[in-house]
Amino acid sequence: MKKKYSCLATLSALLLISGNIQAADNQSAWEGLNAGISVGSHFAKKRTIDISGSPLITAAQPGQVVPYSLSVDRDESTIGGLLIGYNWKTGATVYGLEADYTFNDLTDKDRHCSPVGCSSVETTASASVDNLFTLRGRLGIMPTSQWLLALTGGLAAGKINLKNNINEFAGAGRQFYDSETKNKIGWAIGIEAGYAFTKNLMLRADYTYYDLGKSGSRRGYQTNPVLNTQYGDYGSIRMDGSLLRASLMYKF
Repeated sequence: MKKKYSCLATLSALLLISGNIQAADNQSAWEGLNAGISVGSHFAKKRTIDISGSPLITAAQPGQVVPYSLSVDRDESTIGGLLIGYNWKTGATVYGLEADYTFNDLTDKDRHCSPVGCSSVETTASASVDNLFTLRGRLGIMPTSQWLLALTGGLAAGKINLKNNINEFAGAGRQFYDSETKNKIGWAIGIEAGYAFTKNLMLRADYTYYDLGKSGSRRGYQTNPVLNTQYGDYGSIRMDGSLLRASLMYKF
């Protein structure tokens, strides 16, 4: 244990000495074209999708299936992405523009079964954001030649996928299925802190919140109908979330 702490102390001292030696050079690290990779976590507030149905459905399953709400919590343990941006510097003030892309499919699903079991009636709902992209402006300040503290804001875009299904008797009964896929544009804001190890290599931590607005699915008519007038009706859900990331960047 003592050896571990000794190594950490030595590494910290070397970084501090290196930082003091290169402080003058690092003044240009936050100016110009840069690109990098990011890793982190995605988390989102729990949202609900309201499920309802025609009077014939509610009469067939009184108090068991509809109406009710499913809870969708789109937490994702790990995300990855790419970024590219350009900064301008005037004195200690830095302003710029950055685009980033998040790889992971940010999704979650929930289900509800009737009191007699899922083999009788099972209802499922899922919501996801694929290919999340942001384009944000930056306004920051350099308290030292190595540190950058900044606020960001701009556009967010992603592919929304919603799927809903009311399944009777494990597929043998009525099926009310609906899916909706659309590209949505919203907004994003964030805060970040970055440190320049050299004039070309930077490490940054950021928190970014995005909001793509509400997305809803249509009525899901049954695929094996007894009566064509019957349907399941699925409500809308707000597609938003937060990104907490660490990025390693290189200035060209």
